[in-house]
Amino acid sequence: MTDLLESSILESIPTGVFIVDAGTREILDLNSEANTMIGYSKDELVGRNCFETVCPRDRSQCPMIEKGKIVDSTEATLRKKDGSFLHVLKTAKRIMIDDRECIIESFYDITERKDMEIALRLSEEESRKNSEFLKIVIDSLPHPFYVIDPVDYSIIMANTATDIDTTAGKRTCHQLIHPSASPCSSSDHQCPLEEVKKSRQPFITEHAHYDEVGNSRILEIHGIPILDQDGSLKHMVEYSIDITERKQVEISLKQSEERYRRLVEVLPEGVIIGDDTETILLANKAIGKILGVDSNDLIGQNLLDFVDPRYASQISLQTRQRMSGTSSSYDIRLIRADGEPREVHVSAIPQLDDQNEIVGAIGVITDITDQKTMERNLRTTSYKLQERIKEIKTVSAASDLMKDITTPLETVLKDIIPIVCGGFQFPDISCGHILVDEHVVSSSNYNNPTATISEEIWVSGKNVGYIEIGYLELKPETDDGPFLEEEVSMVNQISTTLSKFIERQRSNQKITQQSDKLDAITRSTLDAIIMIDPEGLVQFWNPASEKMFGYSDAEVQGKNLHDIIA
Repeated sequence: MTDLLESSILESIPTGVFIVDAGTREILDLNSEANTMIGYSKDELVGRNCFETVCPRDRSQCPMIEKGKIVDSTEATLRKKDGSFLHVLKTAKRIMIDDRECIIESFYDITERKDMEIALRLSEEESRKNSEFLKIVIDSLPHPFYVIDPVDYSIIMANTATDIDTTAGKRTCHQLIHPSASPCSSSDHQCPLEEVKKSRQPFITEHAHYDEVGNSRILEIHGIPILDQDGSLKHMVEYSIDITERKQVEISLKQSEERYRRLVEVLPEGVIIGDDTETILLANKAIGKILGVDSNDLIGQNLLDFVDPRYASQISLQTRQRMSGTSSSYDIRLIRADGEPREVHVSAIPQLDDQNEIVGAIGVITDITDQKTMERNLRTTSYKLQERIKEIKTVSAASDLMKDITTPLETVLKDIIPIVCGGFQFPDISCGHILVDEHVVSSSNYNNPTATISEEIWVSGKNVGYIEIGYLELKPETDDGPFLEEEVSMVNQISTTLSKFIERQRSNQKITQQSDKLDAITRSTLDAIIMIDPEGLVQFWNPASEKMFGYSDAEVQGKNLHDIIA
């Protein structure tokens, strides 16, 4: 056999092949498949010991050398060039090549098969553990649990809570549970399996059973389908929960809720229960009366639909406080269905569910419209009384300026303006202006007021001027305009008082002029002129009288005339 022929034969073998010296374990040759599988090139292995390169086993474990086998076929592990290991099925045989005892080893990669075997073993172990765990879980359930064959109704698995021995032969669910020779069929005892067969969906019903002493027990029966890949019903899981106590609690709760509802209905205050979106879930008759809507029609509506838009943000803020567990009281304005506004006081607390989770709010609503109206009227009356007192004080102060008719008119006018402006409800932005004949007086801040009160000044039937008081800024108008009724009255009274003052002052000036004129005449005449009062006491004694009787005016004033000239 030539080297070319030997090389061709080695390369044609589809498995990895080593030729090893049986005595020294020196690698003599290998094919390309072996190169590929272990990562070494031919030059890197030929001439080297197999134990030092590709074989990770100890020499003492080699079946061909230490155990002297002629042929050996076994699973082995080869060391690759990168240090990792390759699982192979190796066949070794002693042969003679050129009178040299050799061992030819062929091997192919079984790593994938080994991985699958490992995965299978792990899967089987996991399945066994899962099965054991499932059995523990099922047996730990306090309620009866069954797996039922949908064809013949037989129980193929049951937990310990059922007290059923599934190894004692086939027995049907209706035999063991009711007992009955046929499946449940009445409306009071619907068969879960029949319903699951129809719908392929879970089904829940309630059955009335009786214990060993004849006491009725209410059971909640759950039927859960187990479907195969085609959607066909393979089995049904059934478990039963004794809900007798729960049903009794539900009945008691329902009775309690009914009593609560009746109590809420007769309360004179409005009551609303709402969720976190302000949706009304419960409303009594009183709140229906406040809103002008039947309480039944309020259910499902949103409370914000009845809230004055100016209070909507306050309601949202209050709801967030409820959802955080905070209670509070506050006043808002509601709008009835007919558009009439109602002032209400709200006392709100969080609403809790059975798990003490906050799910909404309970609000007790009291209509305080009449109370608010009375408060506003009282405040208005009090304010008007204060303004009336201010008006009286202002008019009085202005009148005091005009008591002395000898006070110059210019002085009176200048002093009146700050008094009148100070009597207005907004004195800081009040200004004034008075015109009387040639006299013109203004406050220092007078400059195109936005609103004014003006009253004319009449003296002796003639318009001699006016008094004007105004605001430099616009203010919200009252029912009578930008000025209070008391302010209008105050300006009117002051203009009237000023008119009378000017009239008295002018009359006094005329009297003074006439008196001065008469005095000049009596003092210049040659005839004695004497004036006495009803008691005969001298009141006037002119120079002619002094000359005639020899007494001066000072000497006779207040003395009896008869005593002087007798």
